[in-house]
Amino acid sequence: MDARMWVSGAWPRTLPASVAPVLMGAACAWMDVRTQQRQCATNPGAATLWNAYGGTTPFPACSDSFIGGAAWFWTYVPLCLAVAIALQVAVNYANDYSDGIRGTDDGRAAAADGGPTPPSAAAPARLVASGVPPRNVLRAAGIAAAVACVAGLAVVVLSGVWALLAVGVASLIAGWCYTGGKHPYGYAGLGEPFVFVFFGPVAVVGTYLAMVGSLGGTAGATLPLAAATAGLDAVALLMVNNLRDIPADRTHGKRTYAVRVGYAAAKRTLAVVILISILLSLWGCSGKVLYVFGMRVGWLPPAVPLGVVLVAGAAPLVVALRRDDLRRALPAVSLFALVTAVCWVAACLGQGAYVVSLP
Repeated sequence: MDARMWVSGAWPRTLPASVAPVLMGAACAWMDVRTQQRQCATNPGAATLWNAYGGTTPFPACSDSFIGGAAWFWTYVPLCLAVAIALQVAVNYANDYSDGIRGTDDGRAAAADGGPTPPSAAAPARLVASGVPPRNVLRAAGIAAAVACVAGLAVVVLSGVWALLAVGVASLIAGWCYTGGKHPYGYAGLGEPFVFVFFGPVAVVGTYLAMVGSLGGTAGATLPLAAATAGLDAVALLMVNNLRDIPADRTHGKRTYAVRVGYAAAKRTLAVVILISILLSLWGCSGKVLYVFGMRVGWLPPAVPLGVVLVAGAAPLVVALRRDDLRRALPAVSLFALVTAVCWVAACLGQGAYVVSLP
């Protein structure tokens, strides 16, 4: 089997859905810790202030490990990204296996030259449907899941937040049960709510919790808004995928939301999801300070440039959907998720840098 086929089977175009929430959670953590460090430097009673915000652990940013620099940040971010990416790859392989043995992917085989020749020009080839032994695909899913577990255990040990173990187990179970098991929730039209929860609050808040150690802090509404935005972007990616697969899913009894409500209604719902994502991003980032090259850009409200970037990031997706070009819609929605994450990262890092720069 060509290595390119395995890479394609991992569905790399879906990886932004797992990378984006980690970046957003890490950015919120960075902003929060920088704010706490500012309080440490100016207020000897910062620990009392931390407790007033609801912190349940000793004021973390006042510890030597945080004050010493940004090493803590670059320790956790790669590990959290490894967890998210490996888990996403494991889920993609597991879905390939489960859909393949059910016959849902019949006809989505690869051509002899390795290129996809599915029933729909927009649908990529799948491994089991292309003749790869199902046990090999399942083994690949297990290897990816093992990588996620090792990286996740490292995060738990370093952070001391043992509750994240339960989060990891729940994520593995949810990933398998999407299309696996006797009663896969993906076949019952419940994919969107599960994706929202696990790619939104679970991923964003989990990353933040691993890096900060407590949910109490100075992030305020930023963290839940970031979590909701990441969840909506992941839902958008799933909806594009399900729009493309309506004919095959309907034939094989996979009652996704798109199958239940129909193509036109599902496409309208997707448009609403994208719009809400943009509005939440503008809301969450509007109170931040743009801080570029050591200068506060006070004359330019953050919502203006961020709004322009977000709309520009959504434009390729909107164009693809208006043309019913689902082949281009999938990479377009992945791009939008990354653009959204970059906006959040820029806003949170800028706010953190500005706070630290105050006299």
